[in-house]
Amino acid sequence: GSGSFVDVRQVARAHLAAATRGRSGERYLLGGVNASFVELVFEVARQLDCPVRAREVPGWLMSAMARVKSGLGRLRGVEPDITPESAALVSGDEQVDSSRAVDELGLLVTPLPELIADTLTWMKEENLLP
Repeated sequence: GSGSFVDVRQVARAHLAAATRGRSGERYLLGGVNASFVELVFEVARQLDCPVRAREVPGWLMSAMARVKSGLGRLRGVEPDITPESAALVSGDEQVDSSRAVDELGLLVTPLPELIADTLTWMKEENLLP
């Protein structure tokens, strides 16, 4: 699957710009870099200098694994590491065309490596990562 990854600070700026410069009745999609989840995982691993064995798994297989793990989790009273809902999320193709927001609101699309670096820095400052 894939998603659109955007800097929350840019989303906040675009919301403010929409309130002052946006056209009445217009809709603005606030996405960012469109990338696969595999690309995302490998970039995070590269920046953390952490080996990863991620690879693409067919959506049907991930969905089946999620249903089994959820069932076992209910029996054992533990939270599964993947649920049918999370499998559906990462199997989907959720790319966004933000060109209108870029053109009319000044939305800045942060490159994925920079976006991840900023996120990891914030997570370390918040003691969410060692």
